[in-house]
Amino acid sequence: LAGRGQIQVVLDVDLAIMSPAWGASLGLDLDDSLALAMLSTLPQVDILSLTATHGNTLATLACRNVHAVAQELNLTVPVACGGGYYSDYRTAATEAAALITKTTREAEGSVVWLGLGSATNFAEALHRDPTLAGKVSKVALMGTRFDRGWDLNRWADPAAFDFVMRAGRQGGMEVQVTPAE
Repeated sequence: LAGRGQIQVVLDVDLAIMSPAWGASLGLDLDDSLALAMLSTLPQVDILSLTATHGNTLATLACRNVHAVAQELNLTVPVACGGGYYSDYRTAATEAAALITKTTREAEGSVVWLGLGSATNFAEALHRDPTLAGKVSKVALMGTRFDRGWDLNRWADPAAFDFVMRAGRQGGMEVQVTPAE
């Protein structure tokens, strides 16, 4: 998809489809798969990389699922795994943060970070290289469940979520939080 469009996207997901880790109801979670399928068909979007994070499932299972869905969609973009629950974005060294950093630095022009899981990988990348904020025009996070008074993506790593929000304000990135509903 590279070179095809005008919007360059780094997509970070907690893709739980096919993951029995949290039970059958979450194993049928489709939002990340549908978002990836939709983005892959838009001519104005270049998916630069896909990274897996924890949230609806464990990061290792999300990574396996990202590889499977990307293969089904015939996507040829780099994929990397992130840290799991209780990992500290300030001390972690995950493949996902390294890939986010690399693809953001190497992109021509600005990049949009789209997060559909915990903000751990984005926080780790920004913590390791705060200058990335200058290359990211927007961070779009799925993160509010008004009907239940809590949100899984924020709850999965609240410190990382807060760090990305602060980095956006300080670094000039637009940060948008969108409800899952």
